[in-house]
Amino acid sequence: EVEVPEVKPGDVLIKVAYVGICATDLEIYDGSLGYYRDGHAHYPIVPGHEYSGQVTVVGGKVSHLEEGDLVVVETVQGCGVCDNCHSGNRVGCEFRVEVGVFGRSGAYADYLVVPGEFVHKLLPSTDLKSATLCEPLSVVIKGVRRLGAAVENPRRIAVVGAGTIGHLTARYLARLGHDVT
Repeated sequence: EVEVPEVKPGDVLIKVAYVGICATDLEIYDGSLGYYRDGHAHYPIVPGHEYSGQVTVVGGKVSHLEEGDLVVVETVQGCGVCDNCHSGNRVGCEFRVEVGVFGRSGAYADYLVVPGEFVHKLLPSTDLKSATLCEPLSVVIKGVRRLGAAVENPRRIAVVGAGTIGHLTARYLARLGHDVT
C-alpha cells in the first residue's frame, strides 16, 4: 500500500489502467540491475515503467491534458535545463529520473504522479492494454533510427530474440518494407 502522491502545479495524477512486466522490473526486484549494483539507484522504489492510464487530476500549470484523458508517459524524464536535455539527449541528463526504475516510483501502484510535460494523450478509442506497449515500441523505433542508412532501403533483415523487443522490432521493420526473419 502506498499513499496517493501530492499533485503539484506542473504534475498530473494518473490512475493506472495496465502495466507491463519488463525484464528491467525483474532486475530491480532481484537487485541485478546495474543502477542498483553501482549505487546510482536505491530502494525503496515502486517498479513499473510500461503502462497506460487515465488522468484523474491535472495540476494548474498543465494545459494540454484534462481529467479523463487516456495517457501514456515517457519513462526517461530529464531536468529540461542541462545541455544534454537541450540537445534532446535526456538519457544523458545527469539529473534525470526513470519512472519505476530510479528517482520516481512507477505504475505498480493504483495511482502515480508525473510531470505533465512527459504525459502523452491517447485517442479516446485507444485500447489501454495495448497502449502499455508504447514504451517498448519507442525503444525499438529509437534503435532502428540509430541504424540510419543501414535500414533505409528495403532488404532482408534477421532479428535475433523473440521477446517483446525482438517481436516489436521484427514487426516494425516489416512495416517499413523489409523482409524480416
